[in-house]
Amino acid sequence: MYNAFISYSHAADGMLAPALQTALEKFAKPWYKVRNLNIFRDTTSLSISPHLWSNIQKALDKSEFLIYMASPLSENSKWVNKEVDYWLAHKSLDTLLIVLTEGDIFWDDENHTFSDPKNNSLPDALDRAFSQEPFFIDLRTSKTHEDLSLNNPIFKKEVLKIAAHLHKKEPKDMASAAVLAHRKMIWIRNGAISVLLLLAILSISLGLRATKNAEAAINNAKKAEINRLKADSTALEASKQRDNAIKARKEAEYNATLAKLQKDTAQIERDNALKQKSIAITERNRALGNYLIMEANKQSLYNPTLGLQLADAALDKLPFNQEINTDRIKIYKENVFYKNIGKFEKGIYSAVFSPDGKTIITGSENSIIKLWDLKGNLIKEFKGHSDVVSAIKFSPDGKTFMTGSEDETAILWDLKGNIIQKFIGHTARIISISFSPDGNKVITGSWDKTVRLWDIKGNLLKEFEDHPQYLSSAVFSPEGNTILTGCGDKVARLWDLKGNLIKEFIGHTSDVTSVVFSPDGQTILTGSGDNTARLWSLNGKLIQQFKGHSKTITSVSFSNDGNIILTTSMDSTARIWNLKGKSLYHLKGHSDLIFSANFSPDDKTVVTSSLDKTVRLWELKGKLIKKFKAHNYVVQSVSFSPDGSKIVTGSADKKIRLWDKEGSFIQEFKAHDEAVFTVSFSPNGKTILTGSADDTAFLIDLKGTILQKFIGHNGNIFSTSFSPDGQKILTSSQDKTTRLWDLKGNLIQEFKGHIKGVSYAIFSPNGNTILTGSDDKTAILWDVQGNIIQKFKGHSKSIYSGAFSPNGKTIVTGSLDNTARLWNLKGQLIQEFKGHSEGITSMAFSPDGTMILTGSLDKTVRLWDLSGNIIHIFKDSIYGIDAVNFSPDGNTIITGSWNGSIHKWSAPISISSFLKSSKIEPLHSSQKEKFGI
Repeated sequence: MYNAFISYSHAADGMLAPALQTALEKFAKPWYKVRNLNIFRDTTSLSISPHLWSNIQKALDKSEFLIYMASPLSENSKWVNKEVDYWLAHKSLDTLLIVLTEGDIFWDDENHTFSDPKNNSLPDALDRAFSQEPFFIDLRTSKTHEDLSLNNPIFKKEVLKIAAHLHKKEPKDMASAAVLAHRKMIWIRNGAISVLLLLAILSISLGLRATKNAEAAINNAKKAEINRLKADSTALEASKQRDNAIKARKEAEYNATLAKLQKDTAQIERDNALKQKSIAITERNRALGNYLIMEANKQSLYNPTLGLQLADAALDKLPFNQEINTDRIKIYKENVFYKNIGKFEKGIYSAVFSPDGKTIITGSENSIIKLWDLKGNLIKEFKGHSDVVSAIKFSPDGKTFMTGSEDETAILWDLKGNIIQKFIGHTARIISISFSPDGNKVITGSWDKTVRLWDIKGNLLKEFEDHPQYLSSAVFSPEGNTILTGCGDKVARLWDLKGNLIKEFIGHTSDVTSVVFSPDGQTILTGSGDNTARLWSLNGKLIQQFKGHSKTITSVSFSNDGNIILTTSMDSTARIWNLKGKSLYHLKGHSDLIFSANFSPDDKTVVTSSLDKTVRLWELKGKLIKKFKAHNYVVQSVSFSPDGSKIVTGSADKKIRLWDKEGSFIQEFKAHDEAVFTVSFSPNGKTILTGSADDTAFLIDLKGTILQKFIGHNGNIFSTSFSPDGQKILTSSQDKTTRLWDLKGNLIQEFKGHIKGVSYAIFSPNGNTILTGSDDKTAILWDVQGNIIQKFKGHSKSIYSGAFSPNGKTIVTGSLDNTARLWNLKGQLIQEFKGHSEGITSMAFSPDGTMILTGSLDKTVRLWDLSGNIIHIFKDSIYGIDAVNFSPDGNTIITGSWNGSIHKWSAPISISSFLKSSKIEPLHSSQKEKFGI
């Protein structure tokens, strides 16, 4: 009986068929077997006989499977056709396996048959035999002896598939059997070698012993000879002299041997000492690295910034320790870290952003006010108060600011340090300041139990005196027609500008320490000494409580979009919450109570001031900035303008739309008759390039005028891109080609090499090379003349997206096999990115080249470092993601999904970039001593 019968053309597969037979017989073969399968092939299994066909029939009858090696020559072979016809007449179609060696086979899913039967590699009998796509393997690339070896992973993978069928096993089980057989062979070989070595050692030992016995016998014979010669004094004297000479020579030889032995021993001792020193250093580094990562995890509970520094120090001691690196990444992903804006001699009572978000102003215990840029550089000092500066507020236009102090005065300043106006009248510390929305009025709240309403010239307009305890906070509503106050009697109060009480907010069980209106003025937020914050409607109804702090809440504030809440506490932490009371971020690192915290105007960062004498800036990682409905169907492509001020989107709803960077609609372009697959800006930002399912690409100006049509493809255009100088464009299509054009629509070059549709085509940063990816599972690097430089193989499904690194030295590809892969330009795999549960549809490098962004059908967007570690996962869609991109400055991420919506996110930075860009002071000497560094 035969496991399989190989039917092939000698002319076409004379070398491949024997190689396949040998591979199948050897695959997963136990050591004690001659072969693992019995394969029939005519030149090895058929005896010379005039009854050739009858012998072949007998072999076919005895075979369990028929392996048909498909090629144009075998399709037309008389004997191959007879063998196939006989098999179809007497055996099951399920036992016929196809190996494609030349030509093509394409299955038509719609008609359940093979396409173009006249031009494929199958005999006529097989063209219509199958009702669904049959199993086959592709060995068209296996031509040389090296290709046809089981040492070739591609050939071995294909042999595995067909061997699994013959053995009636799953491929993974068959692969496991092969590995086990190989291991058993190695065990047996190593055992045999060990036995031989043992016998050799024994033989040498016996030889040495025999030699030693022989030498002893010789010495005894010499002694006997000496005794015999003693009788003759003359002979004895001569013998004595001869013996003395021999002895002297032997002593010299012995001394030389001893000296060499001593030298060798000394060298061995030196080598051992160096080895022991190296082992000691390694063990010390291992112990120190493990201790540091343990301390890093412990410290991250209280000060994540210190925890990250210790984790980085641990990784420095054990650079290749994956567990340490995993903990380091976990600390970074799960926490928010600070940048030090400044270190002060006294505690900082207040810190606020300017309206443009470019500067921060601080007030401190030493009565000095300081203006800083976001890098921590001091711009200006303001001196005018004589005691603690307890409150600061910028005017709405950002041209002036006002400060309140424990010296019972408030001062209005310009940014040059000039005092514009002093506000005098309170009899205790001024704890709160608020400008009216038009900037013409200001209110001050004081521990003297009053709130005072002033005009900007310092004239007192109204005094609110009906507070039974000290005032903690007072703010204008967004409309400027009401005032909200917080008081030490546990109550917040809403007033009109005439001093009439509108509403009391009762519920806290301790002092109300801070109050604020939501940006839309429809709700208010209060913080209290009862460790909670509370969200209220204007009619006094409690909407939500925020519990998590362990001590008094010192300040509360809304983000500028009103979607999140910021609280600070005497427990030395700040917390960021959503409106449902869930804590989103826990800002840890201050060593004393935090007085105040504020959002930057773009809501991407938070500034905190503390009694620990520091002001710190915290970046919120991966925050959703905006979500808007952009199209009625799948958003296929999104692109930023080069200056980052505009966004263009293309959709399956056939529309192209232009937006500003905030997501406000600017214009719609109607150009294509079918779905728009790709949109991109020219390098100068003045034109837009589009590609569509209508087989055309258009060059459009920002007014919607079509400047040029690019016609020539005979399939969907999946990708378009500009050359770096903006003078040429690329289009890639379902028709398996990529085309290079000038801006007038003239075809410069056509790129042919893929065997299926081309999903994307992009220029390298210098414009000298082009990268394409295809449904044929490969990516290709070309020169601009159309010559193939390198092929990238490894993905198991269609490649849908790809990108060059900003320096052009690496590329990344994304596939429907759920992985992304980073390659060098020689086609060598550098890193594989695994984590998505469905295919990757789009990707981009960050502008600084330190991170990779991927969008997937699994409804998530993931941000990775170049080592394959996930920095952040963006989840806010119930639909697959089809487009992702970075803004030119790398600070913003934009994504497009299948339901036609656009999401805009703040972009986290990589650990390496964070550590380089933050102004965190390095571990000082006392910390290094404490942790043994």
